[in-house]
Amino acid sequence: MTHMAHLLFAKDRQIEQLQYTIGDHERTILKFRETVKNMQFQNDQCKKQIEKYEEQLKLAGSVQSSEFKAKIVETKSYGEIIENEIKKLDVQNLTKHVNLLTLFLPEQFLKRGADQDCILALLLVHRLISKCDLLTIEVQKRFPRVDQISFDDVVNTHRAEEWSFACKLSQSLSIFQLILQKFVKAMGVCNPDTLRHVASTYHDLLSHEKSLDLLLDLLQKDQLHDSLSLNTLDKTISFYEHIYKSYLSQEKFSMSTYLRDLTRVVLSSSDSLQADIQRIQVLQKSGNDQSPFALLTKRLIESNEQMRAQVSKINRLVPQEDDKNRSLVLDSNSISSIESSIRNLDRLTKTFHEICSGLTTQILLLSDANDRVSTQDIENIAYQACDKIYKKEDSGPYESLRDSMHETVSTLSNISDSLETGSFDSTVPPEQNAKQSIYVIAEQFKTSINEADLIRSKLELKEEEILEIKKMLKLKHDELSELNIRLSLNEKKIDTLQKELEEKDNKHKQTLEEIKVDGQKKIKQCEEAMAVLQNDNEQLEHEKSALKERLKQLTKNKLVDDLMQKKIGGTLKPTGSLNSSSDGIVSPQCQLPSPSVGDGNLMSTASEQEISALRNTVRHLKEEIWHLKMSRSSVELTKLEQPASATNINEIADIYKTSTLLLNDLFSSIASYKITGENVAAKHEIIRSKMKLVDQTANNLNTRLYQCQSNITPGSMIETKMKTFSNPDFSKSLTADRLLAAEIQLPGGGGGGELNITQEQYRTIMRQAIGCV
Repeated sequence: MTHMAHLLFAKDRQIEQLQYTIGDHERTILKFRETVKNMQFQNDQCKKQIEKYEEQLKLAGSVQSSEFKAKIVETKSYGEIIENEIKKLDVQNLTKHVNLLTLFLPEQFLKRGADQDCILALLLVHRLISKCDLLTIEVQKRFPRVDQISFDDVVNTHRAEEWSFACKLSQSLSIFQLILQKFVKAMGVCNPDTLRHVASTYHDLLSHEKSLDLLLDLLQKDQLHDSLSLNTLDKTISFYEHIYKSYLSQEKFSMSTYLRDLTRVVLSSSDSLQADIQRIQVLQKSGNDQSPFALLTKRLIESNEQMRAQVSKINRLVPQEDDKNRSLVLDSNSISSIESSIRNLDRLTKTFHEICSGLTTQILLLSDANDRVSTQDIENIAYQACDKIYKKEDSGPYESLRDSMHETVSTLSNISDSLETGSFDSTVPPEQNAKQSIYVIAEQFKTSINEADLIRSKLELKEEEILEIKKMLKLKHDELSELNIRLSLNEKKIDTLQKELEEKDNKHKQTLEEIKVDGQKKIKQCEEAMAVLQNDNEQLEHEKSALKERLKQLTKNKLVDDLMQKKIGGTLKPTGSLNSSSDGIVSPQCQLPSPSVGDGNLMSTASEQEISALRNTVRHLKEEIWHLKMSRSSVELTKLEQPASATNINEIADIYKTSTLLLNDLFSSIASYKITGENVAAKHEIIRSKMKLVDQTANNLNTRLYQCQSNITPGSMIETKMKTFSNPDFSKSLTADRLLAAEIQLPGGGGGGELNITQEQYRTIMRQAIGCV
């Protein structure tokens, strides 16, 4: 029951569509009738005018009328020539005007991908649309329409092939024009940056214009024929579609224009399918009307009629582009289904075109000119064509072609139903006076130029300020140069003063060091003198102590003797006189008073006088000793020499040490002198070089010793050769060439040692060993 209901519903839908189509046809017939009436009326008027002109021409004569016609034709041709020349002049003038304008534009505007490419890209798209329209119109004029194709049109003439080629070319141009119309609207509403990105591909877009130029050139030369390949045009369409999807797929475009372009594509595709299907039916053998491929072609013809009906419905329901009260908005699913339908139609037409090309080749191979191609051969050709066109999506001609046609028809029916129900009507009012992106770019360029002018004026003011600042800087620079000169002079003065101070300082330091050295020398000399004096003083102290002891002994003995004598003399002589010494010095005896009373007083006075005399004697001795010490110290100080400096002492010690080491090395080499084995001459040369080195070292030590002596005592000389040998003959033998005469090995320890022998023993050994000495 549900299946029957579905069938009834489908039949009702078909009846409604047929009724709608019949009503549409009736309205179209009424329009044609009105048009026919108007044309008949105009025809009557024209006939009346022609009759009047004929009457006038009859009166004027046949000769004058022919001359008049020739003059009219000549005048028209002259007028066309003059008009064409004026147009050429206008074009040249405009071209020159544009070239001169570009000279005034900056490099930033003219470089690749800049604003100029945006203008050129827009002009290119509009130019391509105009060329597509021109090609479509001229192709329709060039190849007449064939509503029903016959066998003669396919086999004997090229009318069918030419018409099929014209339909296919019109389809490609319609698809290209649809893409270009989307370009125009999207480039008008996109932002300036997006337009600049599209303009960056201008040169690539321009290179694909050659495909249309080639077709126009062939059409102009009347060389456009059905065997021409349209692959270049297909590549151009694919490239432009790729650029649109890459840069402008998110931009808005006019849905009304898009749907009208869609109807144009569908109608041209329908004409191409109709022509190719008719060609296949004509070339197919009769009697195979119930074959699968024949049924497929019939079904495709029915679907083609439905498609044309849906297109006419869409064309009637789509509002005009300038209709401000109504606008359409298609969702993304509808747009993608439309794009898929266009791709399916393109594949359908290409597949049937390939089938027809294969059938034409097959017909040429047949022996009989009136023979037809079998259904099996057509199916084989169809399989090859589907495999070539559908490639990976190929599922055989029956399913591929049927599915493509069914999908296209269902998409068109959905669009027509949606338009009829108002599903695509937009609730948002259309934008009014929206600026195109090219105008926005122009305003940006103008504002940038104005800003550049303002910046230029500001820069000019700044340049004037900079000139004034430069003048001030020049004055400051001059002042600074003067100050630098003064500063350099002052620095030179300071340097000279500093050098003088440094020289004075160095001199003072040298004098101070010399004074320090002299002071140290004097201190050392004084210390040495003090040490000598201290030794002398100690000796004198020892002598003094010895003299004191002797003096004590002498004075005691003498005092005892004197006292004994005085005692004896006192008894003999109560009064006596003092005796003087032979050297004029008053002796202690004379200084003693004579005793007057008793022995006690006499002893006390005698002891006091003895003590005072001893003290005077000691004082005189001390003074004499001091004078002797001073005279002796002065004599010794005058005899002292200036001590050598520490550096000279170290140098002498170093010379002594080096000379000692050199002598030890020389003695050891002489003691262990031995040459055996091979290369005796080389070993002799080593010994000679070693002796030369010893001589050089000895000479160096000699010069150093001379220098030290000249530093210590200038003018002195040292006579020495710094070479000592036990035997003069041995030293002479060192300078002569020697050969090994014998080798003596003595028993003893393995470590070696010294051999202590006398000269006589040495001579005995040499005499017995080599018979010499």
